[in-house]
Amino acid sequence: MPDTLGVWESLTAREILTQMARFYRLPAPGIGQRVSDMLERVRLGGLADQPARVLSRGQQQRLSLARALIHDPSVLLLDEPASGLDPGSRVELRILLRQLAAEGKAVVVSSHVLNELDEVADGAVFVNKGRTVRHRPPHRRPPRGAGTQFPVRTLLPLPPNSPSLA
Repeated sequence: MPDTLGVWESLTAREILTQMARFYRLPAPGIGQRVSDMLERVRLGGLADQPARVLSRGQQQRLSLARALIHDPSVLLLDEPASGLDPGSRVELRILLRQLAAEGKAVVVSSHVLNELDEVADGAVFVNKGRTVRHRPPHRRPPRGAGTQFPVRTLLPLPPNSPSLA
């Protein structure tokens, strides 16, 4: 799921998901039910037949998630999935990502918002310029709510009287 929203504005949420299911060559007899299931899973059932142009940014983000899930992938790659979501929807997203992981899906999230990742990640890989610079395996995950501390090194000295990064 990309972080930029790509919706066909003149199509409805249902039509978009139906077309995505066809792109993935899902069996035609099951497409209608699969689309309805995905719309309910991302809480867009009530807006299924509205044109995508009337959806808020958060609703479009949830539609993008449904598009990513429509073909039931075993690996889900998400780029900034919480972008544009209100705080309540962010919590729902975390719950949904945990459910997907519990179903056996590998969920890979790319984000610069580390506190969001800390809530859902079992492990973490930090990449800079295409290279892994730090790795936290799943067995080293801190208890929920404990937070995670990562050392930060600046390239230039901090100006005098600047707040501490420690």
